[in-house]
Amino acid sequence: MNPHKMLCNALILGALCATPAMAQSHNSQTAFSTVSSTATETTYQPRTIISYGGAPLSSPEQKGYQHWDEFAQENPQVVRQLSFNPRLINDPDYARNHPEFEQFLKDNPKVAEDLAEHPGNYMPEVEIARGVTHSVEQ
Repeated sequence: MNPHKMLCNALILGALCATPAMAQSHNSQTAFSTVSSTATETTYQPRTIISYGGAPLSSPEQKGYQHWDEFAQENPQVVRQLSFNPRLINDPDYARNHPEFEQFLKDNPKVAEDLAEHPGNYMPEVEIARGVTHSVEQ
């Protein structure tokens, strides 16, 4: 191979390898703020702020949980039965035999849908017949 082509290829390859490294070092410096600087030392502090907040108390999901909590306090036996057998949530005969539950489902259709899909988000834990014990709230 021609020495000029080898030199050109080496320069191009070096530039291609160095570009990502230069980009990383440039970005890493812009992600920090200078806190203090002396003639020999500069201290950087990260500018990234991570915040976390729970669902707002006025969110539809939170209101649904609140409606369910009120229902559960007024109807602990229904909740206990549903805890033992979550399939009853979608059983129209069960709803007809428990008019307060049927009315709750009609008044809270989004909660009813979520309750059917994710009963564990609403139900207390129950004692399982195989001897594994979990807490049950009554």
